[in-house]
Amino acid sequence: EELVNALINDMKKLGISIKEVNFNYILEENEWKIALFKTDVYVDDKGKKSTDFHFIRKNYDGYWSHKVGWKDRPEKLENRKDILIAPERLNLVIEDNDGNPVKYNYIGTYRLKKKKLKLRKKRRKLQLMKEDKLRLKYINK
Repeated sequence: EELVNALINDMKKLGISIKEVNFNYILEENEWKIALFKTDVYVDDKGKKSTDFHFIRKNYDGYWSHKVGWKDRPEKLENRKDILIAPERLNLVIEDNDGNPVKYNYIGTYRLKKKKLKLRKKRRKLQLMKEDKLRLKYINK
């Protein structure tokens, strides 16, 4: 699906590995889990056909949370027992800007893991070695 491919490409650009997993996948260190949802095609306020997506994220405390829009604060979904059972049965409805309910359908669950940034450490080490050589060269003049 186009949305999933876009998600995978975005994560690669951010240095995050992504893998589709079972909803009950047990997280390892430095991993987190998201469930992806998508709306059916709808007509937006400008009259264009559109779709929208939404994530819920499993927190380190075991609860799931989400946030609506980029300005809002994350909200725990602790009262939603259906998330713990099966996300594909989750009735995720979020109000749009006009207060209309929009239903989001479950797409899949993904494990995310930040890749180690060894390259940055190597670059810093090389930079320090260059600085040391320049210092030695200056001292030996």
